[in-house]
Amino acid sequence: MHHAPSQQSQVKSQQLHIKKLILIITILGQASIALYLPALPEISRGLVIDEFQTKLTVTCFIIGFGISPLFFGPISDRIGRKPILFTALLLALVGFVGNIFSTTFEVFTLCRILEGLGCGGLLTSGRAIVRDVFSGKELASASSYLSMGFALGFGLSPVIGGLLTKTFHWTSVFIFLALFDLFIMGLCFFYLPETKTATPGKPQDNLLKITLKDYLHAISNHQFMLNVLGGFFAYCIVISYNVMTPFLVQGYFHFSPDEYGYLAVLIGVPYYLAASMNRQIVLKHSIYFSCMLGGFLILVAGTVMLGANLSGYQNIYVLIVPFMVATFGQALIFSNTIASALQLFPATSGGRMSALYSSLQMIFVSLISTYFACLPDNNTIYLATVVGCMGGCCLICIILCERVRRAHASKTATA
Repeated sequence: MHHAPSQQSQVKSQQLHIKKLILIITILGQASIALYLPALPEISRGLVIDEFQTKLTVTCFIIGFGISPLFFGPISDRIGRKPILFTALLLALVGFVGNIFSTTFEVFTLCRILEGLGCGGLLTSGRAIVRDVFSGKELASASSYLSMGFALGFGLSPVIGGLLTKTFHWTSVFIFLALFDLFIMGLCFFYLPETKTATPGKPQDNLLKITLKDYLHAISNHQFMLNVLGGFFAYCIVISYNVMTPFLVQGYFHFSPDEYGYLAVLIGVPYYLAASMNRQIVLKHSIYFSCMLGGFLILVAGTVMLGANLSGYQNIYVLIVPFMVATFGQALIFSNTIASALQLFPATSGGRMSALYSSLQMIFVSLISTYFACLPDNNTIYLATVVGCMGGCCLICIILCERVRRAHASKTATA
């Protein structure tokens, strides 16, 4: 009787440790993209490649990021989260080390794909671990740590990357990432428990067959797919910034690498605030309200940015201030669509569902990021149009998803 409070406090303490580790793991995943953004012009000159090829290195990372969850997720459901987590960290480490010594475009992009494969596995494991440990509104709350890690990686990484690039050489960015990777390995080895509950499975169970069956079931679920699309359109806000602003800000607005990095803090702060506030918004109102608010803010930000551009205003404030609003909205949608999608399925398939969610989203993102790389970066009008369109698409997906959810709930109640 007297041990119950102590046991409960131990559980809460362990859950808090898991949240913090997931936050750090997510930071590495985002830092793998954002840390080297200020160095893109330097990398372009160092590898003697054009701007389009340089931007494609972001796409190559996303391709690897999108593919890896398809096999990492199902395997983690079978053998556990920690082995997959360490495999993903090792893959990313090989990529980081390879980039340090890259001298050609081909080797550089191959290493970026390896990093994407590893970081995709990290994100899949992180989401699955959150699904293992939390449920209900607490799942949405815990998922906010994913968004907070995303925000910290997005906001701080370019600052560090800009300073490293200006002070040393663009390869110092990947040295930093390799050391950060090793640091996380140590933390996870000592502090992360195995969260996957052992399930008695039949020896003849075919992992491929079970996985394909689960994937087909999820893809045919309208709520799941609408959450995937809502999260995808929201994530495009970040990808458009990553792909379209390094040359725009450093070339058109004549910012140095470290100055470009400092701008990311202004983008990251509202993202972090939104991720921190999401729990209160969801508990006070609903996940639907939080997502609608996010979509509305993105749409307004894109409209304001486009209106200012058409009125002849071309300065850094017209770019940064609306983007601060858009990233606040994006953070609300990002964590809630993940939680809503994964909650549709049992925790025993959390790895597979997390994998499918990540892969579908990132495969879509890899396609659209290639399109973003083709857009001119000599003014903000294209970026403004992208933000506005993504906000409108987010709202459509969120509204449709809520209608499907209510129809399903009504049907279940009358059955």
